[in-house]
Amino acid sequence: MPPFPNPERVLTSWRQHPSALATSAAPLILPGIGLLRYSLSGAGARVPLLWLAAFLLLVGAWAVADWWMDEVVVTDQHVLRVRGILIRHRTVLPLAHITGMDCERSVAGRILGYGDFLLRTAGDAQEPMRLAYVPRPDERYALLGSLLGRRVVT
Repeated sequence: MPPFPNPERVLTSWRQHPSALATSAAPLILPGIGLLRYSLSGAGARVPLLWLAAFLLLVGAWAVADWWMDEVVVTDQHVLRVRGILIRHRTVLPLAHITGMDCERSVAGRILGYGDFLLRTAGDAQEPMRLAYVPRPDERYALLGSLLGRRVVT
């Protein structure tokens, strides 16, 4: 089923840059692999460590799945973010309501090719939409800027 009843053109879509996994999944998966290797080596039974390793790997796999299921879609009329594994959550921001946009790039973001967007709306009714770990941010910032016209504040 299309996300909107009126036909809209999808201009671009993306998932977060893979370096987002460095803060969510890697701190769980890497120790889980280490504990798994340690608990399976040697003569002694290390069942509690095996359970801990399995738990860390499961939670890390959940973090990877959560990263995979988080997607941003930009159409000619809306910015849409769809996320969630069991319960899908949609956040829709009409382009007409966006009054400003910021792009923040850390040193690591410039080296690895990602940035964070902050989309501001008029009034205090809705808090700004933050899009973290946007891959190829310069290209996507130019696209959103062209859709917003002169209303983009840098």
